[in-house]
Amino acid sequence: MVQVESYQANWSWTRHTERWLKNQIEWGGEVLNFPCGHSKIGLRVDIDRNVKPDIIADIYHPPFKKHSFDVVISDPPFSAYGKGKKWFWVSLADLSKHKLILSTNLRHITGVKGKKTIHMMTDSPNYMRCFQIFEFN
Repeated sequence: MVQVESYQANWSWTRHTERWLKNQIEWGGEVLNFPCGHSKIGLRVDIDRNVKPDIIADIYHPPFKKHSFDVVISDPPFSAYGKGKKWFWVSLADLSKHKLILSTNLRHITGVKGKKTIHMMTDSPNYMRCFQIFEFN
């Protein structure tokens, strides 16, 4: 049985962040948002039923085939940042054909191949958000 952390309001992206993300994917295509929280972007997948996702699934066991989406957006739980989680980042990247957008801390993401850019933004006076973006051919 997977332990599910209940959603908390402070886990939401601000409107500014949502707009920025939409601009990153405005060229179209299939977008996976996993885990989605309360974001309304793309196909919303989460294990927490309280956020009313389109699909209920565990991020550590994605129910999708390789390269199923043009863009994958992920703001994973902090437990994903632990040592030895290279397989986790690679499994998310494998779902995408063109772009992987990760909301992360400043840790170096290993194992993901592609052109990498980092975007920092202020979500609130006390919080700086980091997005690591990987683009694939």
